[in-house]
Amino acid sequence: MEHPTWNGFVIRQFHAPGYSVFLAAIYYVTGFDEEKYTRSMLSKAINGYYPWPAVGFTPRYVYLAQVGLEIISLILLGRIAARLFGLRASLLTQCIFALLVVWTPNLIAETLFNTLFISAAYLMVENADFSNRRRNILLALVLAAGISVKMIGIVPIM
Repeated sequence: MEHPTWNGFVIRQFHAPGYSVFLAAIYYVTGFDEEKYTRSMLSKAINGYYPWPAVGFTPRYVYLAQVGLEIISLILLGRIAARLFGLRASLLTQCIFALLVVWTPNLIAETLFNTLFISAAYLMVENADFSNRRRNILLALVLAAGISVKMIGIVPIM
């Protein structure tokens, strides 16, 4: 929406707060220069196209966290496939998923949501009859976190 064609339009999008909390936690731990940020153009809402530099923080640590999330997803997908279809399916699943690096370099909620969604699927596969109380509690927490990142996270509950 930064293209000059949209100049003057007000666009509102509503997002769940989970990914913002994830980013804030990482920047809290890794450091954020609030003074540098508030003096920059990035801190002001200006319509139109402006190539704003990221000022006051470095996304390097978020990228590393996203890579870690993708590794967790890769492992859990492999375990799901191994449990349901065998080791060959597990290897194939992991090879295919390893090629899917679309979301990793983008600072958007998909990587975190995918990891939470896959984690919920893993917990459901490992506890198919829902008899393990600890796994049920963990599943509820993972689903709640997934919904806090993207509202479509309600799907595994269905």
